[in-house]
Amino acid sequence: MIDWTVPSDADVDQVSALATRPENRSYFFDRLENPEWVPALARRGFFGDPPGPVPADEPDYVRFPPWPEGRYLARMATVAPDAVAEVLESIAPSENPNVTRIVLQAAQGLPDDQFRQLAPKCVEWMTAAEATTFVEDFADEAAQAIARIARAGKIRQALKAAKELLRIERRPGSSSGEMPRVSPEPVGRLSAWGYKHASEVLLPDLVDSAGLEGLRLFSGLLRVAVELSRNRDETPDSDGHSWIWRPAIEDHPQNPDHGVRNSLVTSVRDAAVRLAGVSDDGRRAVVELLEAQTLLHRRIALHVLAVVPGGDDLAAERIVNRDLFEEHRLKHEYAELLRHRLGAASSEARRTFLDWVFAGPDLEKYRSRRSAASPEDEALYAEIWKRYWLSIVAGHLSDDDAQQYRALVAKHGEAHHPDFLTWTEAGRWGPETSLSAEDMNEMSVEAIIEYLETWVPDEGAGLGFGPSMEGLGRSFEATVSVRAAEFAAANRIETLDPTYVRSFLSGLEAAVKAGASVQWDQPIRLMKSVLEHPFEHEDDTLGLERDPGWGWTRGHVATLIQEGVADQDNRIPFEFRHAVWGALEALTRDPQPTAEDETAPAGYTSMTPLTLSINMNRSKAMHAAVAYALWCRRELDARGTGTAAGFDLRPEVRTVLDEHLDPDTEPSVAVRAVYGNWLPWLVLLDEQWTAANLTRILPTAPELAALRDAAWNTYVGWCPPFNPVYEVLRHEYEAAVERVPSSGTVDVIGDERADSKLGEHLVTFYRRGCLQPGLIDRWFELADDECAARVMNSLGRSLTNTQEDIDPAVLRRIRQLWDSRLEAMAGAPEAHPSEADAFAYTFASAKFDDDWSLAGLGITLRHGAPRWNRRLGVSARQQGHERIRACVARCRQRCRAPVAAVPRPR
Repeated sequence: MIDWTVPSDADVDQVSALATRPENRSYFFDRLENPEWVPALARRGFFGDPPGPVPADEPDYVRFPPWPEGRYLARMATVAPDAVAEVLESIAPSENPNVTRIVLQAAQGLPDDQFRQLAPKCVEWMTAAEATTFVEDFADEAAQAIARIARAGKIRQALKAAKELLRIERRPGSSSGEMPRVSPEPVGRLSAWGYKHASEVLLPDLVDSAGLEGLRLFSGLLRVAVELSRNRDETPDSDGHSWIWRPAIEDHPQNPDHGVRNSLVTSVRDAAVRLAGVSDDGRRAVVELLEAQTLLHRRIALHVLAVVPGGDDLAAERIVNRDLFEEHRLKHEYAELLRHRLGAASSEARRTFLDWVFAGPDLEKYRSRRSAASPEDEALYAEIWKRYWLSIVAGHLSDDDAQQYRALVAKHGEAHHPDFLTWTEAGRWGPETSLSAEDMNEMSVEAIIEYLETWVPDEGAGLGFGPSMEGLGRSFEATVSVRAAEFAAANRIETLDPTYVRSFLSGLEAAVKAGASVQWDQPIRLMKSVLEHPFEHEDDTLGLERDPGWGWTRGHVATLIQEGVADQDNRIPFEFRHAVWGALEALTRDPQPTAEDETAPAGYTSMTPLTLSINMNRSKAMHAAVAYALWCRRELDARGTGTAAGFDLRPEVRTVLDEHLDPDTEPSVAVRAVYGNWLPWLVLLDEQWTAANLTRILPTAPELAALRDAAWNTYVGWCPPFNPVYEVLRHEYEAAVERVPSSGTVDVIGDERADSKLGEHLVTFYRRGCLQPGLIDRWFELADDECAARVMNSLGRSLTNTQEDIDPAVLRRIRQLWDSRLEAMAGAPEAHPSEADAFAYTFASAKFDDDWSLAGLGITLRHGAPRWNRRLGVSARQQGHERIRACVARCRQRCRAPVAAVPRPR
């Protein structure tokens, strides 16, 4: 044992003098190995004030200084545990993740007794509000500490720390209003990899020590993840489309999602399997806990019953549960249960399941999905359905049942992946093809067209099994996109199935968008021929995976024209003007969208009118019609023809626009959204016509409010604020302000409110001097705090992002606007917490004088929010004024608030 020397006061004084320089401090403490220095340094306060974040050289960034004293303390934990533990007890939570990491490392070095006593302090370091912003930087140490806290028997504290470390949140900028079949993915405080690693580190000890409470923790986190993964139109029992992002509960190559929610599924699975194997009572408790929650949890419960030995009665109960048999989202785990447990089930249970299979599928559901299905189609579907179920339990079939299964296999072939709703290979997701794009690209145009004309899918392809027309069409689309010039000259495209014609038009559109030049005469003739076909297919009895008619192809005619008349060198020659308009005019009378298309629960109800408009044929055609008008304007202007006559030079466009403003004949909100989307350009095309028709575009009658909102919300949400347009729409802006607060949203996920976008327009016009303060004051009077905060945040960001000098008149108007808002905050602080926080961006922009900025700071910080701390420090560093830093520090001390509201001043 080394006989260490206790340092004298003079020794410590010398260190204090030398340690004022960071390089000296690092050199000394990184080489110090004498544990006797710990109490001597502690008495002098060396460990009492760990460094916090400091502003970095780059704007809006901070850096985290090292803490060499702490590194020495962590090394001494094993040799001077009592002294180190005493020091650690006095250290407060830190905003510097380097400090948090070091104190957790020091705690880990302590013997069990000292560590157990220090467990509450460890939890405080990990969970305090000021520490969790950069939790990723000490996540590994936190996970190890939580595991040890659990082993030490401090279960409640371990659960609290684990819940905070693994907290789940909505991804910034998303909401549960996303489009159907697009599952919004939640996030954690850690990266996806960090979350997975932390879970793996702490789970075994936490579950072994906490038992069912440990499973309940992970299960609750997964429930939150599922709730955040749901779309707006999903029911409470939905699991956020887990069958897409987690096809199999077990580890499987088909699981494409490596995010946080995927890690949670694995954690709940592993915790449940771990506990279910302990005893029969434990297994039942685990299954009951899981089945009481979401459908995804029920999938995990089925997996547990399938893979954990024992529990034959529980497994049999679920095998003969008809609801589980019919729930397609449980198919993979139900199939897994059958494979593992059907053989151990009673003969009655086995017979019940097989009777369900031999009785066949619900053909009424099949007919509802395929209205033109023939008796032959239904018989084929029933045989394929039976073959798939029997293939799952082939190893458990008796001779007679096995003989029926073999007959089905001989007729239709082996079933592929019968327990998965979807299957992807080699990175491809979706329909299979008989000819890859690579192979097709080696063939001549004539050979490809002949192949498309003659190839017929095998029986059963229409059920989603095997190569299909849709899959082959995707190969064709990819080939056209890289050989557009060749295919544009081909003559026989119009003879192909609508599936392939649509694929051709889509591929050609992609090529034109990428800049490819093509001869347009043949494509225009093709588009004309498409519109001569009936909307629905004349013969849809083949039951193949193909387009149901010509409707989808008609929609691609509109989008190809819109791309073709864009302002680019490879545009359609103006000589085709009349042919192009002939196609567009016909499409503006397309039957889609119907009223059902815009209101059907299973359809497009979560889309905004604008999103709906780019998915429906008639509204696509209206988009293209405005693009056509702008094309004509550019071409006529290039030929020296004046454009002041407006729609008099394009009367065909005016006629269509007039027709579709009649709500009796055009009630579609999708079509009306087109007018809002193009409103500034309608002013450009013909200001007189637009002004004269504003009351039709934006009707005031209550029964037409949906049409007005479709146009107005699309306009304010997606169009920049142009000064000339404001002069035309001045009264509409005034009317819109009086409708605040409204429920309108302008984006697919429902996160952007129309009221906020209106406020941003008004602030922009006010900055430019187009708008008097009365209207904007009225908007703030009616808008809620969230809307006001969004608008003022947007204003502050624009100031921060502007590098060049700003016109003093503009700054004066912005200052006057903030003066009025600061006065409102001072008068009713509880009504403006978020808006007060928004002053941070304006303050950090450094565009205003110090006295005014600090006065505003004093008002907003008194009622403000946690994001002030870093931005204030960075702003002071950027401005380079010691006076500002001092004033900020004094102001923060004067405006003391709880840590959760204002970070603790140092």
